[in-house]
Amino acid sequence: MRWFVFFGFLLVWVSLCVCVDRSNFKTCEQSGFCKRHRKFATAQDAAEAEGANQYQVDPASIATDDNGLSAALVDAATGKRLSLRLARVATVTGRTFRLKINEFADEAKRPRFEPAPGDSLVADVAEAPVAIDNKQLDGNLYVLEAKDGAKSDAAKAKAVLQLKPFRVDCLLNDRPLISVNSKSRLMWEFHQQKPDDSADNSDGLYDEEFKGHRDAKPHGSSSVGMDVAFPGFEHVYGIPEHADSLALRSTAGGEPYRLYNLDVFEYELNNPMALYGSVPLVYAHSANNTAGAFWHNPSETWVDVQSSKSSGGGLSALLTSFVKSASPSEALTETHWMSESGVIDLFLLLSDTPLGAFRQYASLTGTTPLPPIFSIAYHQCRWNYNDETDVLEVDRNFDENDIPYDVIWLDIEHTDGKRYFTWDSNKFPNPQGMLDKLNAKGRQLVTVVDPHIKRDDNWALYQRVRDGDIAVKSHKDDGLYDGWCWPGSSVWPDFIDPAVRKWWANEFKDYVAAYTWNDMGEPSVFNGPEVTMHKDAKHHNGWEHREVHNLYGALVHQASWDGQLVKSPQRRPFVLTRAFFAGSQRTAAVWTGDNAANWDHLKASVPMVLSLSITGITFSGADVGGFFGNTDPELLVRWYQAGSLQPFFRAHAHLDTRRREPWLLDAQYKEAIRSAILLRYTLLPYLYTQFYLSARDGRPVMAPLWVYYPKDEATFSMDDQHLLGPDLLFKPVTEAGATSLSVYLPKDSIWYRHDTWEGFGGGQTVSLSVSLTTMSLFYRAGGIVARRDRPRRSSAAMRRDPVTLVVLLGGRDRRASGHLYLDDGYSLEHKTSSAYLHCRFNYADGSLTNTLVHSSPAYADADRIKVERLIFVGVRTRPKSVVLPDGGVGEFTYTEQSRLLVIRRPNLPVAKAWTVRLMDASASGHDEL
Repeated sequence: MRWFVFFGFLLVWVSLCVCVDRSNFKTCEQSGFCKRHRKFATAQDAAEAEGANQYQVDPASIATDDNGLSAALVDAATGKRLSLRLARVATVTGRTFRLKINEFADEAKRPRFEPAPGDSLVADVAEAPVAIDNKQLDGNLYVLEAKDGAKSDAAKAKAVLQLKPFRVDCLLNDRPLISVNSKSRLMWEFHQQKPDDSADNSDGLYDEEFKGHRDAKPHGSSSVGMDVAFPGFEHVYGIPEHADSLALRSTAGGEPYRLYNLDVFEYELNNPMALYGSVPLVYAHSANNTAGAFWHNPSETWVDVQSSKSSGGGLSALLTSFVKSASPSEALTETHWMSESGVIDLFLLLSDTPLGAFRQYASLTGTTPLPPIFSIAYHQCRWNYNDETDVLEVDRNFDENDIPYDVIWLDIEHTDGKRYFTWDSNKFPNPQGMLDKLNAKGRQLVTVVDPHIKRDDNWALYQRVRDGDIAVKSHKDDGLYDGWCWPGSSVWPDFIDPAVRKWWANEFKDYVAAYTWNDMGEPSVFNGPEVTMHKDAKHHNGWEHREVHNLYGALVHQASWDGQLVKSPQRRPFVLTRAFFAGSQRTAAVWTGDNAANWDHLKASVPMVLSLSITGITFSGADVGGFFGNTDPELLVRWYQAGSLQPFFRAHAHLDTRRREPWLLDAQYKEAIRSAILLRYTLLPYLYTQFYLSARDGRPVMAPLWVYYPKDEATFSMDDQHLLGPDLLFKPVTEAGATSLSVYLPKDSIWYRHDTWEGFGGGQTVSLSVSLTTMSLFYRAGGIVARRDRPRRSSAAMRRDPVTLVVLLGGRDRRASGHLYLDDGYSLEHKTSSAYLHCRFNYADGSLTNTLVHSSPAYADADRIKVERLIFVGVRTRPKSVVLPDGGVGEFTYTEQSRLLVIRRPNLPVAKAWTVRLMDASASGHDEL
C-alpha cells in the first residue's frame, strides 16, 4: 500500500516537472502573517499622516555602556514591552551596527528561536566601543558614534536612536544611509494560544490550512516585521534565491519577494516566488555609498520593496537639524521585512564601496574557504550514469576526445534502493576500484547523499535513526515525522540538534565515496505542504519547524562537510547543496537548482549567480545545458560558454533527457564546447587566485560590474554581463542565432579582447560580430593575469605546469598589477602549515617585478614552477632589448599592429623575487582610447 501511495505522489511530482504549478505555493494573501503585516503597514501609513505611532522607547529604561545601549520598547496602544539593544559590532571596518529586539525573558510566554553561534553567524559577534551623546533635542535622540582612536574611517559611522516615535538612522560621514522603522511598521505578535473556539481566526492567527494541510500553530502566531529604508539609493540587490533580475523590482501592487526554502520544479522566471535557498541580506548602492541590511532570521520571510523620490530622502525632521540633509527630491528605496517567527536581529552595514560592505558581511557570516582546485574545474553529471561500465566509458571518452574534466557525479540511482551511504551492488560491484581508476587520472567522484532516510526496519542506518532519538517528530503524537521522498516513506534527521549533526558526520567514516552532493535539503517532502515539511513538526528542544525552516538545509551540508573531515582529516572537503542560508558559504558550494533547457533559463542564470555572489555565496553556478528538457546543439554550446566563466561549472541533465556529452554532437558543436572547457582550464590559476582572495575578505569571484566600478551608473541595473575578479569581463551569448553582441565596457579602463587583443576605451557599448565559437571575454588594462596554457586531462595533471603572465598596459599611469596563489590544490596544509605561495606582480616604468607576499618550504612544488612566457599587451613601440634577472637578454617577438610583445622561455621561478626590464620601450598603452 505504501508503494502504491508513493507512486501516486511521484506521478504528481513528475507532472510538476513539466512546469511549476503556482497554485502549489502560497501567495502573500494565502499566508496569514504576510497578509496581516501588509494590512498593518497600510494602516500605519494612514496613521502616520495623523502623527500616530505604535512603539516608543521608555527613556527611564535606557542603560548605556561602552558599546551601545539597552532599553525597553513600549507599545503605546497596549503597554506591551520589548527588549531593545543597539550596539556597534566589531567587524573588519568598524562600520556595522546591530539592532536586536526580543521579548524580556521573564515576560515571554515561550522563548524565541535564535540560531546558535556557528550556525549562520561565524561565532559570537563581539561589540565595539562607541561614544554616546543624548544632548540632542532634549534627549529624544541618542547618537552612537564609532570610537576607535586612530581608526578615523570607522569613526565616521553613527547610529541615531530616536525615542519617540521609535526609529534608528545610520549615518556615514553625517549622511543618512539606512533608516529603520521610519514608516512605523514594527509589528510584533506575542505567542498566544487560541482562547476558545469562538476566537476570530479569519487571518490564521491560531491555525491555518493550505491545500488540505493543516498547520496547528499550538503556540499561536509569533510573527515579527519592520521597515528598513535606504535614503539616497535607487537600486537595491540581494535576498536570493529568486529567478529574477539582479536589481530588485518594486513589489507595490504585486507579490513580495519570498524567502522560504522550497523544492520548485522548473521554476518560473521574472517573479519573486521562493526557491531553494535564502539569504536575508539586501544591499543598496549609489555612486557615493553602499549600505546593507542583514535580517538574521531563519523563519519564512517576505520582503516588500518600493523605490520612489522623497522629500529629503525620507529623513526624519528631527535629524535634519544636525546632519547633512538629503536633496529636496532624492531617491528613496524602502523595504518591509515580515518573518513568521523568531526575533528581530538586524545588522546594518555602512560603506563607501561595495567591497567594503562585503567585508563587513564576511566578518559576520564567514567566507568561502579555499576550495580544492578540482572543484573549480569542469564537472560532468547527469541523473544518472547507469553503472560502473557507464562511468568508466564516459571517463574514457573525455580522454579520447581530448576534453579535460575533473569530476564525474552519481545521482540517487547509484544507491541500494535510495538508501543513502550505500551502493547498488549489481550496478556498482566495486565502487572503490572504480574510484581508484578515476583517481589515477587525477579525477574525482561526487555522490549524492540526501537528508531523508528510507523507513526500512531491516536497514541498520534507519534502525539507528529510529532508536536513537535522531529524527524530527510529528506535533500530533511525538512519533517520527513521516513524509514521502525518493525512497517512499521517509524520516528526516533533526539537524537542529548538534548531536545529530555529529552522528551524521560519523556516518561518512566508512562510506566508499570521496565528495558529497546534498540535494533535497529544503527539506523536500513530496506529500507535504508546498512540497516541504509541516511547519508544526517538532525539533530539538521543542522548536517548531516554522522557526528553523530556512536553516535546516544549511545544517545538513554543514554536517556533511564535517563528515568529510571525519573521513579524511587532512583533505579539503567539497560539498554541493541546493538548500542554503546565510553562512552556507563556509561549508558548501551552491547550484541554482532545477532549471530548464531553454534560452530564457540560460539568460536567467547570470543574474541568479550574481545575486548569490554578492550575498556571500561566492562558489555558485547553474546546471549547464538546463536540467529539464532536451537542448539543441547551439543552446548547449552557448551554455557551456556561459558556465565556463561562472565560479561553479557543472553540466547536468534529467534522466529523461537525451544524453548530451560533448562528443555526441556534430564536430562543430563538439569543438566549440571543447574550446570553452579548455579556456576554463587555461584560466584556472587566475580563478584559483580569486578564490584565495575571496577566502580572505569575502569579495565575490563573479561580480556585477558596479562592484569594481561603483561610480559608473550605467552598470547599476546591468545583469547580463559580469566580471571575474577585477581583470576579466564577460558577456555570454544568450539569444538563438545571434550574429552580433553588444557589450558595455565600464568607464575609466581600457579593455582588450582575449582572442585578438584589440583595445577598446571604457564608458561605451561596443558591437561585436559573433560566431558559434565566439566568447566575448575582455581583459582589463592595468591587470596582470596568470594562466596555464598547457591544458591537460585534469587540473591535477597541471599542478606543476609552467605559468604564462599576461601584462595588460594602458592608461596614463602605465602600470599593471596582479596576484598568483599556488598550493598543492587539495590538502589543508595551506592552513595547517602555511604551505603556499603568494606572488604579487607589478609593472611600472618598463620593469616587471615579482614580489613574494608569502612563500614556504612546506610547499615543495613551488620551486619547480616557472614562468614560461610573458605577454605584454598595449606596448606601443618595440623595445631594444629585454633584460632578464640574471642579466641575460630575453628572446621576444613584437607585433606592431596588435602592439603585442611576447617574451618566450624566460624560465622565471615563481618562488623567487625577480625583475624583468624592457629597455627603451614605450609601454603607455592605448592612451588615445
